[in-house]
Amino acid sequence: MKKFFTDNDQSAKDNYWVKDNVEQIQKYQAGDNKLWSAYSWSGPDHSAFSVIDYYDTNKLFQQNGYIKADTESMTQKGATLNQMRSETFTKIIMGAAPIDEFDRFTEKWRKLGGDDITKEVNANK
Repeated sequence: MKKFFTDNDQSAKDNYWVKDNVEQIQKYQAGDNKLWSAYSWSGPDHSAFSVIDYYDTNKLFQQNGYIKADTESMTQKGATLNQMRSETFTKIIMGAAPIDEFDRFTEKWRKLGGDDITKEVNANK
């Protein structure tokens, strides 16, 4: 993966979207705080894009290795577990729940069918 803004690749600016984003980042760096979002997702320092680049460069991405059809437990319990995951993660991200809530979520997830799903997936390798 190529770093987005820090490469200063003029050919990349031929694309209007890239050119517009680079210009917004430069304006933010010059003091226009209204354009913080462009910098925060694709700027050179601690942006979403720089984190992705770091993970890619250091081979830290972990792909889901299970690419088969849903197991029986996934079909029966997956919707409930996914909803519980979405609600818990959203609360944690929004600050409505402490990070320790993840540990409680994991325990509940396992008891409500996660352990069954894990066993089925491992049996289907």
